[in-house]
Amino acid sequence: MKKILLVIFVLYASLAQAGYKKGKIIFLNGDIKEGYVEYFELATENKVSFKATLQGEKEKLKSDDLKEIIWDMGNGKHKRILRLKYAEIRNKEGRLKIFDDKSWFSVIYAGDFEVVSFRTTGKGLNAESHCIHWKNDDYATMLAMAGNVIGRKKIIRDRGPHIFKGKCDTLADALKNKTFEPNNIDELIAWYEKNCGNE
Repeated sequence: MKKILLVIFVLYASLAQAGYKKGKIIFLNGDIKEGYVEYFELATENKVSFKATLQGEKEKLKSDDLKEIIWDMGNGKHKRILRLKYAEIRNKEGRLKIFDDKSWFSVIYAGDFEVVSFRTTGKGLNAESHCIHWKNDDYATMLAMAGNVIGRKKIIRDRGPHIFKGKCDTLADALKNKTFEPNNIDELIAWYEKNCGNE
């Protein structure tokens, strides 16, 4: 009976800790906590659970006090997420609307700029958006929905010139003049790295 209880206890403890991964939390004020961070994927997560050790006491941290989380995913891989405001290009003139609330964005590319993904769920919706984040900004601007969405190529062509204007005018002009029409984010990144790195 004791052996059964021990197995049940070990199984329960393993399940309770399964959501925690080794990681690092960076606060807005520059402070850093290293230990174990509960893994999540929702952009709207308002609190983050942290433990100094797996067996340690759980501490709840407000997301709005945080800047960045880096998880160790094993095999030398890491996942990095940023706490940012969401922004949209609202018209053909490039008017930018920056929303006040912050969300979590997952970094899928990091160079001179970062491509970050924003996932929304609920009411039958499970959508992922790709946004552009310039490192000195506290917001990420929506570029296009992820995947093979109808009209995606036109959306990138319409929004791209405003997002890259003043950052890489060569790319902004190429998108505006249709001399470069990327089908996806990978093509956009490759073109930027080849033509814009020294601007």
